[in-house]
Amino acid sequence: MHAPLDETWAYIAGLFDGDGTVKVKVLTFTLQFELRITDNYKPFLRYISQTYESVGIKCWFVENSGAWDLGVNDIKSMTKLIDRILPFSRKKHGELEVVRDYLADKITIDEALSGINQAVKNGIRMGKVRDAAIPFTRSEGLSIAALVRADALRRSAENRKIQVSEETRKEIRRLYRLGFSQQRIAELHGYERTIIRKILGVY
Repeated sequence: MHAPLDETWAYIAGLFDGDGTVKVKVLTFTLQFELRITDNYKPFLRYISQTYESVGIKCWFVENSGAWDLGVNDIKSMTKLIDRILPFSRKKHGELEVVRDYLADKITIDEALSGINQAVKNGIRMGKVRDAAIPFTRSEGLSIAALVRADALRRSAENRKIQVSEETRKEIRRLYRLGFSQQRIAELHGYERTIIRKILGVY
């Protein structure tokens, strides 16, 4: 006989409180989260994964120093998992709220890290305090990152089109031998540093 669904998710919430981890990686404009449960007995985690998959939560396994991690990092799947275990969570309740709110664009990166840091200060979470003055929500950060990538691609394409005369190339190499920095040479000749590095053969 199967346990009632609420009891199953309450059990998983307790398991996450004890052996679970909210992993966070600070990227340039966004945060990357993972929800993991660690155990040395993979068949047990496989049972948990079947419960996940029964409600459409995508998960994966990875070996971790002789034990196993059952992980979730898909945005929709993390949201589904948090919705089910948050009502029963005690120890990791605050961290799960942070992940939920960040994924839903309700808080910014610096607000999310403040919540994670509070868990460290309260002794709930192991690790160091992380500070990042990045006042963007997840969607805003993704949009900015896309613009930065597009601008980098545009500048790269423009740089490839730039023609530099042989006389100018010789002058750039001469200045470099005299001790001028790449940045200073770029300023003097009005080129991007990537062009200067390409001429000098320095990468």
